[in-house]
Amino acid sequence: MWCAHCDSWYIDNPIKLVVFPGFSEFWIRHHNALSNIIRVICKINMILYAFLLLGLLTLTSAHPTVYLIRHGEKPADSSGLNPQGVQRSQCLVNVFSAKSHYKIGHIMAQAPKKSGKQQRPYDTVQPLAESLNMTVDTSCQRDDSACVANVVGNYRGPGNILICWEHKELTNVAAALGDSRAPTYPDTS
Repeated sequence: MWCAHCDSWYIDNPIKLVVFPGFSEFWIRHHNALSNIIRVICKINMILYAFLLLGLLTLTSAHPTVYLIRHGEKPADSSGLNPQGVQRSQCLVNVFSAKSHYKIGHIMAQAPKKSGKQQRPYDTVQPLAESLNMTVDTSCQRDDSACVANVVGNYRGPGNILICWEHKELTNVAAALGDSRAPTYPDTS
């Protein structure tokens, strides 16, 4: 009988051969043992295939860790980053570097306006993106947390995801990603 799991033949029901006296009993005794060994090998192969398949499914279905950060600080009277915000953006290069345990594979920031407004999240992560040879994904508007959840849900690349957003919308982004107790983020410049 053919074993589809281990791609080999085995005998399901041993056949009693009557050729010489005593030979048939020898054949049945040893054939049953051989048949049992083959069955064990088939079972071991099936178990190994199951572990291999489980391992592959785990690798392909593993979800990345998503890190949410707020944008760097802004000047009191204009857009962009103030010196403290620029310093924060430079610190991110050290914190999330390729050598870090964060293993960032994708960086997102809300889409800046053509007028230059809502640019701070992008400016905050751009130095990090450059250091990792990545581009910043700005495919989602600030108020579109469902878009962010869609990007995260469809991400199949290596590594984890870093999202930099305006603090007022970070709670909605966290909720859209499944955090039922999403925190509120402080309003500090």
